[in-house]
Amino acid sequence: MKKRANQLTNECASLMNLWVEKHLGVGSIYEKAAKNLDEPYTIELATRQRSRREEAERQNIRLKLAVEHQQKLAESLSVLWRKRADVVTKECGALTSQPYLKHHVVNMLDSLQESCKES
Repeated sequence: MKKRANQLTNECASLMNLWVEKHLGVGSIYEKAAKNLDEPYTIELATRQRSRREEAERQNIRLKLAVEHQQKLAESLSVLWRKRADVVTKECGALTSQPYLKHHVVNMLDSLQESCKES
């Protein structure tokens, strides 16, 4: 009877140790369970990170193309503005080189000066 009591006590102690290892995180049973629980989460996390990175790369490409397009547009507008400025400058130069315009401008200035002197 003592022998059977010792045997049951030993079995009880080993079961208690197994329960402690399993539920309190000590030993290989818990480590295996934790590893199995973490793998799907890390795989899902890595998948989400990869998809976000790929989307960011696609968006960067779109933004680079948009910036290049805007730069080309700005350059062509700059060329057009310079051409238009040259045309306007030439037109104004042609107007100021006409003798009757100078004469009228001078006459207007002279008449303004005379009216100021009279006042």
